[in-house]
Amino acid sequence: EYDAITRLASYICQAPLAMITLIDHDRQWLKSKVGIDIAETPRADAFCRYTILNDHSLEVPDTRADERFLDNKFVKGEPGIRFYAGSPLVDEDGHRLGALCVVDYVPRKLTPEQLDALQILSDEVISHLTLRRQKAELEATVLRQQEFYNLFNSSPDIHCIINANAEIELVNRSFIQITGHSEEEIVGKPIWSFFHDGDSHSTEEFKLKFAAKEIG
Repeated sequence: EYDAITRLASYICQAPLAMITLIDHDRQWLKSKVGIDIAETPRADAFCRYTILNDHSLEVPDTRADERFLDNKFVKGEPGIRFYAGSPLVDEDGHRLGALCVVDYVPRKLTPEQLDALQILSDEVISHLTLRRQKAELEATVLRQQEFYNLFNSSPDIHCIINANAEIELVNRSFIQITGHSEEEIVGKPIWSFFHDGDSHSTEEFKLKFAAKEIG
C-alpha cells in the first residue's frame, strides 16, 4: 500500500527518489522508498525534519543554495542531492509524524499540480496509517471482549448483563443450567421476574441499589 503511493509520487513528480519517512527523537526511518536502499538516517541529517515544522509542503529547488542543507552529508557526498520536496504527514490529532518526499540529483522545481498531488498523496498515507491503527484497536477490543465472555460463560455462578431498564441482555451458561430456563425465555425479560414472590423485600432492595448505581 505504501510502496504504491511512493512509486506514484516518484512518477507524478518525475523524481528518481521518493520516500515515506517517519521521524522520532533521534532518527528518520524510511517506511517506503523508491531509488534508495538505506533504511534509516540520523534525524540530524534528515531533510524531512524541516518539513515537519510546518503544515504545508517544503520545496528546496537547489540544496547548495540553501544554508540549511549546504553542509548536509547527502548533499556534499553521496548520493549528491540537489532537489527536495516534501509534504508533512499530519495525523488527526495534529501530530507531524514524518513526510512524503521526492528527491532529485539536479536543481529543479515542481509544478503547482505536482505539489498539489504530493499533498494529496501524503493525506492518503495518513489515511492508511489511521485505518491500520483503528484495525489494531478493533482487534484488541474484540480480543478483550472474547476473554471477558469466556470468563463470564465459564463461571459456576449465575451471571447476567442487564440494560438500563433492568431487562436481561445476556446470561451465562450457569444461569440457564441452574434456573432451568432457555436463553429465549430469559433474554429480554425484566430481572425482577426471576425473584420469588416471597422475596419482595429483596426485590425492592435490589431495585433501589440498581437505581442508585444508574444515577451515580
